[in-house]
Amino acid sequence: MYKKSLYRNNELLLMIGILSLLIFNISCHSHKKPANSFDITQNNTLFDKNDSTAREIIPLSGNNVVILNPRSKLYKPANVEKADHNLSLDGDAFFEISSTHDTPVIIHTGMLNLITSGSFFRVYAHQQNPGQTVKVLRGRLVAEKAYSSDFPDTERLDAGDMVMINKDIDLMEKETFDTTSLAAWWHGNMVFNHAPFNDVMRQLEDWFDVEIEIKGNNLHLDDSSYHITASYHDPGLKAVLDSLSIQKKFRYKIGKDRVEISF
Repeated sequence: MYKKSLYRNNELLLMIGILSLLIFNISCHSHKKPANSFDITQNNTLFDKNDSTAREIIPLSGNNVVILNPRSKLYKPANVEKADHNLSLDGDAFFEISSTHDTPVIIHTGMLNLITSGSFFRVYAHQQNPGQTVKVLRGRLVAEKAYSSDFPDTERLDAGDMVMINKDIDLMEKETFDTTSLAAWWHGNMVFNHAPFNDVMRQLEDWFDVEIEIKGNNLHLDDSSYHITASYHDPGLKAVLDSLSIQKKFRYKIGKDRVEISF
């Protein structure tokens, strides 16, 4: 009886030890120190900013172009030759980089360095947000972490590839996506054909990089009476909302980074 009891006690101690080790490992991973992103304004000067409600087209050297979304800023190094080959972004922008065999173009986002000799890609990189996203429409680029990390990931992105990064958990992931909506955004074509109201609002959020809040009582936005048919080319947010508010009888208010719609 004593030996059996001793065996059970030893078995219990072993199980407690294993459980404690598992809890310790989980705790270490879940309390990983957040990464510090790179300050994109350091040693840089403001190249351009977009304070409007429509996207802005900015020509660069070598037939390169940046489409800068509202609430976005673009920085360049001070006193550097070919400064527009080395840019930093705070916001949302689409980069059209033609073939540059002599000098690659580098885009800094604070969390990522994006290096390309020819690609079309969109970058979501507001500095106040913990996460950033890059989507490639054409060509190829290399995305690497811009800060010191225990996991210094580097990803090669081709057309249809995207990368997401979150500095709070120091995680970087590569995935694929459907390029249809990004191609339409690049061409400036916004088309709705009997589209549900909520789907249209989600597209406006993505297109203009805003949050939309809808207010009203007893709304049935999935009902076909709220469906929208409309088309726009290179529209501004205000122009789209003016048109839709007449069609669907709502009021709206545009704030700094959000839109409030009231029925």
